[in-house]
Amino acid sequence: MGHSFSSPPPPELPALETPARKHARTDGDDNSETEDFTTSVPATPMPHTNILTFARRYAVEKNLKPAQMQEVLDFVKRPLDERFLMLFVACIQSRDNEASLARALASWVPSSTTETNIQTYSRLVMLSPKLKGYKDSVAEKYLWTITRNLRWDIPDAVFSNPAATGKLTERIRYHLTQNRSTLKKKIAASLVGKTKDEHQHIFTLAQAVVANTSMTVSIQLCARLALLRAEYIDFPGSTFYSKVDARLSTIRTNFRDNPSKITRFFHEVLNVDVASHGHSNLDIEILASETQPSETKLEVEKTIDNANDAGVPFAEIRATMATLTSGVALANMSVVGASAGDDTTGGAGTSGLA
Repeated sequence: MGHSFSSPPPPELPALETPARKHARTDGDDNSETEDFTTSVPATPMPHTNILTFARRYAVEKNLKPAQMQEVLDFVKRPLDERFLMLFVACIQSRDNEASLARALASWVPSSTTETNIQTYSRLVMLSPKLKGYKDSVAEKYLWTITRNLRWDIPDAVFSNPAATGKLTERIRYHLTQNRSTLKKKIAASLVGKTKDEHQHIFTLAQAVVANTSMTVSIQLCARLALLRAEYIDFPGSTFYSKVDARLSTIRTNFRDNPSKITRFFHEVLNVDVASHGHSNLDIEILASETQPSETKLEVEKTIDNANDAGVPFAEIRATMATLTSGVALANMSVVGASAGDDTTGGAGTSGLA
């Protein structure tokens, strides 16, 4: 008997309920709902009160003027897209202003006023009894500090423009070179003659070097000139100022920068000079009486007092050290933070720091 076999019918699966979807109305579907495809963009929320408070506090910390503070507050209150656009416009303006300023500075040259002031202060720097070095860059740094502090009629942008600062540096070096040469020639002229009586007295030499300046002859200046003259006798050639700088460095080292000991040493040098050159019957203590120093001389003395032996202002050194210290601290924090947050190192980060 033959049998017919057939596969059983598949089980019926429950019908999946598809959520009703709105679709656009068509001509043949009068009862369908119309779907709204418009995407709504939420409005930029107004700034939170906290950010306004922070903006006010931060503006005060930065010493902004009331009008500037109001600009900051108005900026914070604007929608985000407007703030981005305002920042972009400000960047374009800043870029174009810097380009215009660079073109203007390309043709900038020191004015006659600046030239005269550099010349005046270069003489005062060279004649200062406190000067720690005549050659290399020591005197140049002093004169640069004075120029940067007083500005005269120099535009502020000059000090951040390499080409313009190069022109200033060239004039500073020129006048220092001229004054070094003039001073050396006057020292040489003071030694003309075969006998000591034919030489210039130190006071006469001091009068010659301060001529046409606001400086007056002082005991300190005479003592410094006595040292220069003693060095010139031994080294009258091209190494003169190098030998002077080395001698000054040795004096500071030997007396450990002790002002009273250095003063006594220079007085001894002065006494030897007075006995060796010119008429010894002239009383240097009476001739070189102290007078009220001029403002220009005070500016020079203040600049030298506030700088190290290399002529670098202590304020710049402190600022540089603060920057380096903060940078090292930040780097250490980053390394320690990375090591602490990486469990796979197994303490290798800490041992690496050690």
